Amino acid sequence: MPELPEVETIRRDLEECLQGAEFRELRIADPSVLRERQVDPATIAGRSLRAVRRRGKYLVLDVGATQLVIHLRMTGRILPAGHAALPVGAEAVRRRQQFRFRLATDRGEWIFFDTRRFGTLDLVQDADAWFDERGLAPDPLLDQAAARQWFLVHAAGGRAIKTVLLDQQVACGVGNIYADEALFRTRLHPETAADVLDYAQRGALFSAAVQVMKEAIARRGTTTSDYLDLNGNPGVFRRYLNVYRRAGLNCRVCGQPIQRIVVSGRGTHYCPTCQAM
Repeated sequence: MPELPEVETIRRDLEECLQGAEFRELRIADPSVLRERQVDPATIAGRSLRAVRRRGKYLVLDVGATQLVIHLRMTGRILPAGHAALPVGAEAVRRRQQFRFRLATDRGEWIFFDTRRFGTLDLVQDADAWFDERGLAPDPLLDQAAARQWFLVHAAGGRAIKTVLLDQQVACGVGNIYADEALFRTRLHPETAADVLDYAQRGALFSAAVQVMKEAIARRGTTTSDYLDLNGNPGVFRRYLNVYRRAGLNCRVCGQPIQRIVVSGRGTHYCPTCQAM
């Protein structure tokens, strides 16, 4: 699933291609993709795309009074019609598309395409208010001070710290990859109970998560399976990973084999020496 760095990479690509374009039409091809409809899709016609924004793993196409909140989930992609990554044939495209929107002038038609059909769209009037209503934590790159304070307060309780990092109401945008990497950088075992950590340790963990995500953005994300940027290129941060999906390989720090366990149903990678319990 794309995490914050991958979604941010896609956001930047879309902003470069689409910002300022006028919407002509939004057509929902698969009704199941639309979760919340505060506004009529028809109201988008004639409006210009003010910005392509992001909060955590969500993309927001800001069309003023109407905002399209998009969650790519595991395999969702936003691509121009005719893109090489789309299957050949109108019927094949139709079976996998969730929605499409047509833009004025030379911007053409764009398709939200999802092979696994888990992606979602919400049409809302105020995306920030919508996120807040759902308890989504502050974004760690957009408002680092607020996100840090939020994490310091809410990263508590008896849950494993890896589980807490994956909770979007505590650490917005962090997923499996960057949780494992941040825990390695702070030498914390992923099953350590959150309430064992003091404020200094929580602060160090938050800083590590932010830093590793910034480094991943600089390398256009991490590709381990499906993720590709708008140009069809994989993210190259995988070669810089210390633990994620390196089970059985030697730790880059101590030389001991990386281990894989399951924490709250998620595959988790760590060094048993550098991250002793």
